[in-house]
Amino acid sequence: MEDFDDQTFLDEDREFSSFAYRIAAARNLGRLMRMPQTMFPDHQEIDRLQSNLTNWRMHLPDTKRDDLSKNCQLDEMMFQAHFIVHA
Repeated sequence: MEDFDDQTFLDEDREFSSFAYRIAAARNLGRLMRMPQTMFPDHQEIDRLQSNLTNWRMHLPDTKRDDLSKNCQLDEMMFQAHFIVHA
């Protein structure tokens, strides 16, 4: 997970396991659950969470953007990760 967290500082394009992307999605969900209730949609915490969700999607490799592989095999971990992000 350390390499996953530091991937923006690495010079190489590396694909991580589906489980790593699921953990990142669950971390974002945890941030959402810990966020204090706010009455103003332009709150700084909301902007930070939106950035985390956007970065999660943007840094997905092409093979992880869909839950099904080219052979129509379901990637259960990526299915759960996408479900967490979109829920």
